[in-house]
Amino acid sequence: MFCDQCGGRVDPAATVCPHCQALLEPLPVAVPAPRAPADDVRRGGDPPAVRRRAHLPPARTWFAFLRWEHAPATAISIFCAWFGVPFVLLMAMLGAIVGGLAGTVQGTFAGPTLLARLDTLMTWAVPLPVHPIDLLPTAAIQIGGVVGGVIGAVNGARTLGWLAFAWPWQSLYAGDPTWPFLVGFGQIAVALFFGTVTMMASTAFDRFGVLLSGGRRLSRREDAWLSPMLAEVARDMGIARPPVLLVTEDRGPRAYTTIRSIVISRGLVDELERDRRAIMGVLAHELSRWHHGDATAAAWIKGCGFPLYLLHEVAYRLLRVARWRPIQWLLRSVLWSVLATVRYIVRPVWARGMRKATYRADADARAAGHGEGLRRALARIGIWESALDGWDEVMSTSHPHIELRMERLEIPGRIYPPHNEFSLVGPRTSLDSTTSHMGEP
Repeated sequence: MFCDQCGGRVDPAATVCPHCQALLEPLPVAVPAPRAPADDVRRGGDPPAVRRRAHLPPARTWFAFLRWEHAPATAISIFCAWFGVPFVLLMAMLGAIVGGLAGTVQGTFAGPTLLARLDTLMTWAVPLPVHPIDLLPTAAIQIGGVVGGVIGAVNGARTLGWLAFAWPWQSLYAGDPTWPFLVGFGQIAVALFFGTVTMMASTAFDRFGVLLSGGRRLSRREDAWLSPMLAEVARDMGIARPPVLLVTEDRGPRAYTTIRSIVISRGLVDELERDRRAIMGVLAHELSRWHHGDATAAAWIKGCGFPLYLLHEVAYRLLRVARWRPIQWLLRSVLWSVLATVRYIVRPVWARGMRKATYRADADARAAGHGEGLRRALARIGIWESALDGWDEVMSTSHPHIELRMERLEIPGRIYPPHNEFSLVGPRTSLDSTTSHMGEP
């Protein structure tokens, strides 16, 4: 080592040059950088500060499908998928068309001729063990016209639909009275097997599915801010091992729960203006959903109706891809019964259970002391709620109206303004104070 001032040789440990008395700066000590473990390299080098293990929900949540809010959806999913409900609807529609057409003209001079032509057409196109005359009650034969057409359509749908449902079981019973019960129990056992496999697969590939839907891990900055909030909420709710928290880049306010994670969107954080209490209220709601196994129940229900779910996905995607009108009409004429079964039977029952689970999660958040924060969050994102009308938005939505959820989160003795604002007003004192407050802007 040499002195920078005079160039004389000095001891590396010296702090003053013995020749010119100049102060010497110590050499920097090279500290080797810690080597990243092999699993970090395979995972893409996630920093240790943001790695979180995706804990599984409690063991009892694996039987969440037996809860009173999810059991009806499990039963209706098994029944529709494994007992031929789409085929029954398809045959009922065919019976309504043939019966309505035959009932309309039966009271006229063209009735017998048209029935003969319909019988020939059905023999060649749709060979069935019934004839068009069998789809008409006596009243339709005598009345005809519009009333006869309506009666024929109703009776034709009832007759052909019941035949499609009951004929296989009647044939089994004719062979052996025990066969219908054995086949029925076998169908249920297969449905339960598919439900179990789907639930296990959803658990194993949970984070991969979130990543495919646009989710990602938290950055260091996000982790330092959000993870302590999740840990605090989990302590308040008595949850020792909370799930991993992921984030998406969606600009809409979204938060949902999977089997092994909670996912929130950047849009939710921005919409709540990073209000700590409001975000903790949302996390409390989602933790309750995770702790009670609502995502597990959803995967189970989907697996129990796997054939129906698969056909619905195929039909939905084919209709989205097909651009030529004749192809769309052909697909709808063949696959409409699958879409109708899911849309009008399975989904409303499932959504009804999820709406009850939403109210339960809100109550759990309130019991843990985060009801006010959740109400503040709902009040802020209420502007995103559109007018819920129509079958899909009223019967098939998985969340109740935001205003009704806010009503259940209100604290007795407090006055709430007619408009949605974050701050809560003081305790109720008298009717006069209530009246005067309600008149404030």
